[in-house]
Amino acid sequence: MTSLDERERALIARRLAEPGLRRSDPGAAPRRAGRTEFPLSFAQRRMWLHHQIVPGSTAFNLCIELTVDGDLDVAALRAAFDALVARHEVLRTTYHTGDDGDPFQRVHDSLGYPWEVLDAPGADADARRARVRELARERASRPYDLAADSAGLAVNAAWIGSPR
Repeated sequence: MTSLDERERALIARRLAEPGLRRSDPGAAPRRAGRTEFPLSFAQRRMWLHHQIVPGSTAFNLCIELTVDGDLDVAALRAAFDALVARHEVLRTTYHTGDDGDPFQRVHDSLGYPWEVLDAPGADADARRARVRELARERASRPYDLAADSAGLAVNAAWIGSPR
C-alpha cells in the first residue's frame, strides 16, 4: 500500500471497517460433508485434457512477481498462504482418471505445496532483480503433476534487498 496516497489509504481503511468485510478469523470455507470426489468443471476438464495430450506441459503455469518494500515477515506470509489454501478447495484439489476413463477431481482436507525462500545474490540491486527474474522463469517452466500437486501452487520468496 506504499504506492497509495493518503486519501486512497483512508478510503481502503473505511471500506475494510464496513460490516462483513473484516473478520478476525475467516477460517476455512464450509466443506461438503461426505464427499471428496466431484466431476471436473469445463475449464478443469480442458486443463486435464491438455495434460493428457501434452504431458509435462507448462501451458497453464502462471508466474506472478510481487514486490514488497520494507521488511517482510516470512512466517506471516507463510501463514497467509496456508490460510488461503485452507479456505479454497481448488488449492487442495488433484485430478484423477476413473476406471471408466472419465476424469474427476479429489478435494483433500489438506495438501502441501512447495514453499521456498531464495536468496538472490548480486553486487547491486539490478543484478539481484535480474537473478529474481531468472529464478521466476526457471520456476515457471517446471511442469506439475495434476494427480499429485494442488493446481500447481508453489510459493517462492526471493530477497533482492540487503541480505536478511
